[in-house]
Amino acid sequence: MQLEPTNLSEMPNLPPANAIARAKMAMLNFFTEKPIASKLKSPIVSFSFDDFPKSAATIGAKIMQDAGISATYYLTGSNCQKNFENIAQFDAEDIERLHDAGHEIACHSYAHPRLRGRTQSEIEADLSQNLVFAQKLLGPDFQFQSFAYPYGEFDAFSRKIMGKKFQTARGVYRGVNKTVMDFANLKTVPLENRRYSKQYLDKYIEEAIRTNGWIIFFTHDVAEDCSDYGSTTAILLEAIEAVKVADIEILNVNEAASKIMAACQL
Repeated sequence: MQLEPTNLSEMPNLPPANAIARAKMAMLNFFTEKPIASKLKSPIVSFSFDDFPKSAATIGAKIMQDAGISATYYLTGSNCQKNFENIAQFDAEDIERLHDAGHEIACHSYAHPRLRGRTQSEIEADLSQNLVFAQKLLGPDFQFQSFAYPYGEFDAFSRKIMGKKFQTARGVYRGVNKTVMDFANLKTVPLENRRYSKQYLDKYIEEAIRTNGWIIFFTHDVAEDCSDYGSTTAILLEAIEAVKVADIEILNVNEAASKIMAACQL
């Protein structure tokens, strides 16, 4: 199915966050918007892909399938059949195939805007457009449950909106989600080529085991010549192997969040 993205979501571009904006975002980590007191008795790991590149939908999906993993794919509708930051992105058939295979299709905005300083109408128009795009492929009853902030950027206002609209919203601040988790600004552990090492991986897995925490791994493209923000197949395979050796349950983001919420009701 060929589906050309429309451009109903119009937001002026913003430059990357400067030092002051980054400091403000960092401060928000100390004030939870949607606190969930975890009662997990064992750790959980989720694997996720942002934007998402064609290679994540093909090579990455094959690795997930072979390992029996349901991953979360954060969808940016305007990227369909395009190059984003010089990387080929998904097409409509990829979305349908991933969904049919049991992966979670989550929201990463339609136009991939930086969300600092946006109005409510701007944010809601963008989110609505991404949902319309997804529903054309996955049916009128489809709804996003999980969100990831484009570029990892947000402010208190946009965080509040995402906390109300989605079961979870994920940022890019590194760490294990544990004890009191902010479901409007979940932490993550990037599996990025530019920073990855086995020592780095083991540190977070050991912390998750020690604290009964939740790791959300994320990456972008998957290739032997991946970008700095992507993963080689070896990185993904090593991470999956380490998680399985540690006997940690692997769930997609929506499944993991639902398990944590269910435990809170006990």
